[in-house]
Amino acid sequence: MNNECSCNRRTAVATLAGTGMALLTGVGALAQSDPKRMRPQPGDVLVYADGAKANAAVLAADLKVGAPQVLAWAMDPATKTVRDGSKLNQVLVIAVDPSKMTDTTSANAAGGIVAYSAVCTHVGCLVEGFEKGVNRLLCPCHQSEYDPADGGKVTNGPAPARLAALPLKAGASGTLAVAAPFKGHVGIGPTS
Repeated sequence: MNNECSCNRRTAVATLAGTGMALLTGVGALAQSDPKRMRPQPGDVLVYADGAKANAAVLAADLKVGAPQVLAWAMDPATKTVRDGSKLNQVLVIAVDPSKMTDTTSANAAGGIVAYSAVCTHVGCLVEGFEKGVNRLLCPCHQSEYDPADGGKVTNGPAPARLAALPLKAGASGTLAVAAPFKGHVGIGPTS
């Protein structure tokens, strides 16, 4: 009798595990097919994430060297779908002195404008702070600092990896467009 019960439990556990995996796979496929949850796509235009300019295009002319970053989302210009369905899609956009950029940073920039994942690689907080004078991006949760001129490299704090870069290109009428998918791991990251 015990063997029969054991077998039934094993069968039940295997069935539940299979059902769980099928559900997770289905949810993952749904997330990938939802345009709002898709990562920024080449050709998407950057729009302000919040405030009075929410969903308006971020213009290169509005960003000044030495000024704090702007939080943004990518928007499909054809459908006007803002890709705000996942925190991992939020990007920060900042103007950097081109003479201070590394070659890799310059290759991902539109003029002096660069974009990175806004999600700290330490515990996933938004990198919303800015350290004026040294021009560092600052995560307010645990004080990790990133250098936007050096590919989002960690310069201080517990973050284990640099921010993922989002390559940009100049868009129509001074807008900023996504040139290629994120380079690097988005979100809480492996050590680099």
